[in-house]
Amino acid sequence: VATENTWSFGLLGFVKFTQGYYMVMITRRRKVAQIGGHIIYKIEDIALTEISPEKTSSSSSAEENRYIKYFNSLDFSSNFYFSYTLDITRTVQQNMVPIPVSCTTCT
Repeated sequence: VATENTWSFGLLGFVKFTQGYYMVMITRRRKVAQIGGHIIYKIEDIALTEISPEKTSSSSSAEENRYIKYFNSLDFSSNFYFSYTLDITRTVQQNMVPIPVSCTTCT
């Protein structure tokens, strides 16, 4: 768990185990591809940063540490990719078609 300032390339989300909340941040990335001018990155490393420390008993703190250890054992560097400008959850064909925008003032 990061306790000092941490440089990040993105925010994966938030997680809560038995106590406070943690931010899951991308701390290392590697450029692996480029699709139509959009850069695709592979996650190389992540960091958990506690954002709401809660004071609890030592038994629940031990349980919290166990969950953090399990989470940190996950291999985020194997198959996690992202792009800042391309929705890589969609197919190439879907990304080539413009997303319709509703217009209330258009005729």
